[in-house]
Amino acid sequence: MSNKVKSSMSGAVEMLNELRRSQLALDTTENKGNLSRLDAYISKSKEQVEKNRLEMNLPESISEPTPTENAHYQSLMIKEIETSLIDRWEHKDRPENELGDIEELAETFKKIGQQQPCIVRNSKQTTGRFELIVGERRWRAADMIGMKLKVIIKDIDDHIAALIQAIENDKRQDISEFAKGMSYADKINKNIFSQKDLIEILGISKQQVTRLLSYNKIPDSLFNAISDFRKVSSRTAYELVRLANKSEFNLQILLEISEKIREGKIGANSIEKLIDQRNAENIVIPLKNKKVTSTDGRHLFTWRLDNNQIPSIHFPKEITGLLNNELISIEDITDGLREHLMNILANISKSPRGDLNSVRENE
Repeated sequence: MSNKVKSSMSGAVEMLNELRRSQLALDTTENKGNLSRLDAYISKSKEQVEKNRLEMNLPESISEPTPTENAHYQSLMIKEIETSLIDRWEHKDRPENELGDIEELAETFKKIGQQQPCIVRNSKQTTGRFELIVGERRWRAADMIGMKLKVIIKDIDDHIAALIQAIENDKRQDISEFAKGMSYADKINKNIFSQKDLIEILGISKQQVTRLLSYNKIPDSLFNAISDFRKVSSRTAYELVRLANKSEFNLQILLEISEKIREGKIGANSIEKLIDQRNAENIVIPLKNKKVTSTDGRHLFTWRLDNNQIPSIHFPKEITGLLNNELISIEDITDGLREHLMNILANISKSPRGDLNSVRENE
């Protein structure tokens, strides 16, 4: 086992012990389940647990603290520091529009104080400063009223910091799937943790992880058109990626309905049905190479398609010779074709839907 893996695992075990002893940082039924999965992630089996413990000189188990131990550990762990000494971790997981009502939280702090500490670590760049891992709303609220922030200072690497952050925020209702998905994608792209880590730590399916990561794969034009994804579910995001990547036509339809998507007025099933319907209406019978003859069987010209399916007219040698000798007027052919096309286009512009199908229906 490499020193890097040993260090990461040891840090995770230590963090679990102290978080449990404090009974403050992650004290919810759901997160206790996540912490149990973090135990399983750290050691896959009883044999592996014992092997890791012996190699790293770890305690035999992660024990539950007594009330007396809780008070002791809390007094040792929780510090109060100035908010001005804290910087956000570069891998923060909340967009600005999902921070909620900071003023309301600040008022709560004035009345009853800060009940739950934040998690910070020493800054890698500046001695005496800290990076905020968990608790951005609390940090902002304390800063707003000039109150020192209660924190747990931990010496943890990016990997463990990201897992702890994911655990705390996994069951929170005030963080959208979009925020979680973009945060996970950022950390995976930067090799901080893997999809497998998320599946094992959070206890969610591979399908759900794939859906959450879909937000980061939406084409730029569509992403910018929707702009606010708080009401866009991960399932809808997955469908947007799948459908947009099928064709440019699909992407244009999605751009047309981007406002409805943003407002949550149309979801995955409805979007798929709309795309199928519009594609069915857009079916065009491809033009094939076609030889055109006179009533007596004389070859007049041939319609041909190039490699890009663009049609063109080709005349046989006999007709080409007549054109070159001006026995057939190119101007007359051009004028006749122009007039016919202009009549068709005029009818299209007058049709109720402005398309060729309407013209055909009225013919």
